[in-house]
Amino acid sequence: MRDSTKAYEVPDGEPVLDTARLDQLRAVLGASGVDELIGAFRRLATRTLVELSPRAERRVVRNAAHALKGTALDIGLMNLGALMRALQDAADGDGELQPLLARVPAAVNSALDALDRLRR
Repeated sequence: MRDSTKAYEVPDGEPVLDTARLDQLRAVLGASGVDELIGAFRRLATRTLVELSPRAERRVVRNAAHALKGTALDIGLMNLGALMRALQDAADGDGELQPLLARVPAAVNSALDALDRLRR
């Protein structure tokens, strides 16, 4: 059983984007493979923003956070991945979801902005 008083926090200092992770992926997958992963992330992030509404059921929040966490961390979006991990943990337990859900749009937008800056 989970501790109902546990705070579900996002660690301070997580970078928005770990470019070293993207470099590792490029070495393995090539530029087109990384572009495909980023495209998949963009589609998932857009869908997840809709799913993570303030009225979403815990199960929906948990599943959406889990999916976005994995994709974000795969491509080096560390801050968003940490937020999704905290949200997933809160949804798995009986943690307060609203403060974390309120942070999702800004975190997704920061992640998308970081990816857009790579293209410039």
